[in-house]
Amino acid sequence: MDFPKSVPGVGLVAGRYVDENQATGQPGTLITAQAVNALTDEILAVIEAAGMVPDEQKNYQLRDAIKAMLNASSPAKRIPRNVLASRVAGMTYTNNTQDDIEVNVAGGAATAQATATLIVEGLEFVGSSQPTQGLNMAITAVVPPGKSYRVPAGKFSAITSWLETSQ
Repeated sequence: MDFPKSVPGVGLVAGRYVDENQATGQPGTLITAQAVNALTDEILAVIEAAGMVPDEQKNYQLRDAIKAMLNASSPAKRIPRNVLASRVAGMTYTNNTQDDIEVNVAGGAATAQATATLIVEGLEFVGSSQPTQGLNMAITAVVPPGKSYRVPAGKFSAITSWLETSQ
């Protein structure tokens, strides 16, 4: 989208629209259908991309569409669930949602030099490690829909937090 610079005689001054100035004799810019249609098409594209239905009677649709798209993509909209009570190291769990989940597990190191790990579909993710037994360590990994994951047994002396975060 741009100013209609390619339209002959539209009356742009320095590439911008201007009002008529009767004192100087400066004519106002002609507002062409092409310019208005282009502007309207751009705005409608944003409104429709937000999943909204354009409505001539509503004047704040562009603002609402932008807000909706920002909110939909915001990490702040992700919902963490504390699943510690229903999880055990060494067991395999499956992401049964339609979205990726982020799994975060934290706790004390079971041994000196222990490393927090999480295995997603056979791929090992390595988190923090601690030189001293009992110090806190953590691991985070994304688990795609339908994929399984597990936290290997013996890495943590005690798991203090196990979160699954999803949309």
